Amino acid sequence: MDKTAAHIECDGVTKSYLQKGKVVPVLDGLSFGVRERELLVVLGPGQSGKTTLLRLMAGLERPESGCIRMHGTPVTGPSNDKGLVFQSYMLFPWLTVLGNVEIGLDIQGRQTGANRGQVREKARAYLDMVGLSGFENYYPHQLSGGMKQRVGIARAYALEPQVMLLDEPFGQLDAQTRLSMEQETERIWQAHKKTMVFVTNNIDEAVFLADRIVILEGKLPGRLAAIRSVPLPRPRDPMDVAFLQLREEITAMQKLAL
Repeated sequence: MDKTAAHIECDGVTKSYLQKGKVVPVLDGLSFGVRERELLVVLGPGQSGKTTLLRLMAGLERPESGCIRMHGTPVTGPSNDKGLVFQSYMLFPWLTVLGNVEIGLDIQGRQTGANRGQVREKARAYLDMVGLSGFENYYPHQLSGGMKQRVGIARAYALEPQVMLLDEPFGQLDAQTRLSMEQETERIWQAHKKTMVFVTNNIDEAVFLADRIVILEGKLPGRLAAIRSVPLPRPRDPMDVAFLQLREEITAMQKLAL
């Protein structure tokens, strides 16, 4: 396992679930490191354990065996140092865009002593970061899918976590909106350089975003098939010859893992 400046370490992570009285293995002995300020993509098809891995990193679940550490400390539960963005938008429909971003800040503010004015100013700043200034008083049902996901990203970033964890956040979007959101994700990551783990089943998305790609085998239990560096300069052009060549290499590697 590469532990060079590791921010997150997965060390022999194994997980299974009990379904209808039968043990279903989901992850088997995963070991890899996520470097400080790296944008690491976990790539695998459906039913390869990607979401379970992210939930373990977030501390929402515990491994059966092995360990996940952040800066050497075992992850034992959820905490404010990890920001989460999931495929489902998970917005509160009765709150405005601004209210959805403020809700986590309100909770945090009660702990830190921040007043309402500070909370509102911070929420507005992060909405501006994702390009939603002017939409503060809209409700979720008035937004497109891409805009809803921008609200989720702003809400997660507003808590200023050390690590961002994104679980197939653009899987429900059309192709054009998806590319736009990928470009926004890369722009925001470049501006803030937070450690990011991004889960996807889309090879083009992985090559577009990643510093490195962790490729999982395409069947349960999820096992590590390969780790591939992406040496392409940013911003990346999906029609560039080097991009297409690397996409073909990753495609071949993933086929071998199926």
